[in-house]
Amino acid sequence: MRPEFFGGFPGARFYGGEERDAVAEVVAAQSPYRFYGLALKGKAEELERRACELFGRRHAVALSSGTSALHAALFALGVGAGDEVIMPAYAWVSDLMAILALGGAPVIAPIDATLGLDAERLGACCGERTRAILAVHMRGVPCDLPAIRDLARRRGIGVVEDGAQCLGGVVAGKPVGAGGDVSVLSFQYNKLITAGEGGMLLTDDPQLHERAYRFHDLGMLRHAGGGDPEGLEAIASFGMNYRITELQAALLLAQLEKLPRILGGLQASYAAALEMGAERLAALGLRERPTPPGAARNHAFLCLVAESPEAARQAAAALEDEGLPVQRCARLDGHHVDVWEAYLQRTGLTYRSLAGEESRARLERSLFLEVASVSVGAP
Repeated sequence: MRPEFFGGFPGARFYGGEERDAVAEVVAAQSPYRFYGLALKGKAEELERRACELFGRRHAVALSSGTSALHAALFALGVGAGDEVIMPAYAWVSDLMAILALGGAPVIAPIDATLGLDAERLGACCGERTRAILAVHMRGVPCDLPAIRDLARRRGIGVVEDGAQCLGGVVAGKPVGAGGDVSVLSFQYNKLITAGEGGMLLTDDPQLHERAYRFHDLGMLRHAGGGDPEGLEAIASFGMNYRITELQAALLLAQLEKLPRILGGLQASYAAALEMGAERLAALGLRERPTPPGAARNHAFLCLVAESPEAARQAAAALEDEGLPVQRCARLDGHHVDVWEAYLQRTGLTYRSLAGEESRARLERSLFLEVASVSVGAP
C-alpha cells in the first residue's frame, strides 16, 4: 500500500471555485443570517430541501453542528432528566454529551464486529427508563440498524441514527441518514462534506420535526422572511441557539454537488489500496472489518481487524514503519468507553456500563486508516 492512498479531510480537499462563488453570493447580499437580511438568499432552507431529496426524508433541520443535531434529536424524542439513552461502547463524545445535556443517563452497551451496537445483546441493556437508542455508524461502517430498529419498535423506544462518520454508506438499500426515527449528520472539518462545522437532522415524523425545529431556534417557530413570533406563547418550548448560518449552508450546497465525486474517489483509493496491499495485510494477520448483511461502507476508512490485541499492536507498528497513517481504535481519546467512564466517575454523573471486556478487546484488535480520494487536488 502507498501513503498517497490515505489522508483525512476529504471534503475540504475539494474546496474550489464553487465554494468561493457560493460564499461570495451570500457576502454580496450582506445577509448571513438564516431568517432575514438585506437580500436573503434562503440557502439554509434550500439545503434542507436538498437533504430531504437526497435522503428520501420528509423533513430536515439544518443546524450549527452535528452535536447540536444530536441534542435536538434526543430532545425531539422526549429525553429528559433521569431517562436512559443507550449508546455503543465506541462512538464520539458528542453522543455522550448530548445525553448528559438533557439530564439523561447514558447506558454504554456492547459492540459487535462492526464496532456498532450488538443487536443481540441490546435487549438486556433496556430498562423501564430507556427512552432512546443511539445507533452510531463508526468509521464508515454501518451498524446493524434494521435489527436495532426492530427491537426498538417492539419496546416502544425511539432510535437516533448517528451517521456523522458514514455519509454515503448504505443500510438495507437506503442511504445512511434515512433509517432512524431521527437521523443526524455532521459537516465538521473531518467529514466527507464540510463547512468547518454544521449538522443536519432528518425525520419523517412531522411532530418530531417541529420539536427539533423549535429546539434549534430557542423554542420559537420562525421561517425565512417571516417576523419574530409575538404574544405570551411566542416561546412554545425549551430551545437553544443552534441555527446554521447562510454562509455554512452555501458552502454545503456546493459541497453536496461534489459528493458523488468524493465518494467515487474514496472507493477507487480503497480498492487500489486493498489490491496492492492484500499480501502485506495477510502477512500481518489483518482482515477487513465486516459490514452487516445488506449494508455497504462509504470507503472513507480502511478498517482492519487482527486476531489479538498483541497482533494489532505489532501490525500497527509495522504499518507506521512503512509510512502509513494507521490508527488504533484502542487509542484513549474521545471515542473510547474508558475515557467516558473516567469522566462520568470524576463528575459523579449517573450511568450504566454494560460494555464488558469483550467490547474492549474488539477495540484492542481494531485498526483503521483514513482513505484519500484519488481526485484530491482537482477541485
